[in-house]
Amino acid sequence: MTDNPFGSNPFETVFKDLMKVMSSQGQLALSVAEQLAMPLAAGEGGDVNPDPQVRMRLEPLAELAQRELGTDSLIADGVESGPRTIEVVSPAEFARRTLTELAPLIQRAEQMSRQMPAPPTLPGGESLEVAGIPLSQMAGMMGPMMTGLNAGSCIGHLAKEVLGTYDIALPRDKKQIQVVLANVSSFAGEWSLDLDAVVLWLALNQLSMQALINLPHIAKKVRSMIEEHFAAAAQTGEALASKLSELDPSDPSTLEKLSSDPYALIGIELSAAQEANLRESRSYFAVISGIADFVTSRAARKLMGNFEPITEALRRRRLETREGEDLFRKLFGIGLDAATYELGHRFIFGLVERNAEETLAKVIADERAFPTPNEVEAPGLWLARLESLT
Repeated sequence: MTDNPFGSNPFETVFKDLMKVMSSQGQLALSVAEQLAMPLAAGEGGDVNPDPQVRMRLEPLAELAQRELGTDSLIADGVESGPRTIEVVSPAEFARRTLTELAPLIQRAEQMSRQMPAPPTLPGGESLEVAGIPLSQMAGMMGPMMTGLNAGSCIGHLAKEVLGTYDIALPRDKKQIQVVLANVSSFAGEWSLDLDAVVLWLALNQLSMQALINLPHIAKKVRSMIEEHFAAAAQTGEALASKLSELDPSDPSTLEKLSSDPYALIGIELSAAQEANLRESRSYFAVISGIADFVTSRAARKLMGNFEPITEALRRRRLETREGEDLFRKLFGIGLDAATYELGHRFIFGLVERNAEETLAKVIADERAFPTPNEVEAPGLWLARLESLT
């Protein structure tokens, strides 16, 4: 082993202790994610539980929304398959539940991140050391740590960003839907909207998304997209390998930089294949979100009358770039962003223009009828293909 090339670096002891603790963790990424996500979600003022009186007033709106959607020909079967509850939660509670739901995916990402190439060595084959830790040992832990840090940051930020459970486009087994009251209240206040009306619209939209994304053929496709994203490249491993390759054994300053700022290694570098998969997944989720918005508007028109101020405010909100949502797409290869929502809106509008809204039932009934990326861009092509399926 070589001597420490940079002497009494004040960060060395802390970094060395951190790496030793990490090496003893069985599920490192998940542990790191939890340690980061919960404080981020709680924020500087700490977590505050929703007012019980507000909770009691808002949660029954789920029953009203479910009853109305149960009459919608497109998604009635999915909505009526069992009772749904909408629970008003704090950001930290949302983060806790999301960590539990995403645990299998975080562990899968950690497995991929452990597929690390061999780190550089000294000319004689001796291992380099950073803060007294062999680089070969550190490389095997940095991938999982990066995964955990990215996942924790993702979930912590999502808890401060999302309005409800299905803002994260992921199939769920549970029937509960969480509404993050702090975020919804902030949104309603910013746009001078009635809180009850916003929650009712949100309940309709969340229930619609839930019914669609948990359809067997759609849920299967979404899970397949995630696996394809993981298989396309071990992104954290590739990122770390690239940065480790920049180390120069003959130049101690490159090692010192790494030891004094290990977080410079953290980042998600997507491969070309992953970028292509993300573009394809955008068109898939555009159809799902487009149908959900269409069904929501149809139901809201009956229950609420003038709901356009809410949809306009939400449209503008969706144009904003959010850190948690961006990290979620990069980590798992799926998600909703402004381009996805806009593409979905254009697709639905193209069908409405042709008086062909009823054809959306085929998307739900037959996986062969799901629009291809080209067909999402050109609904007329999709309608022409549907004729061959009848």
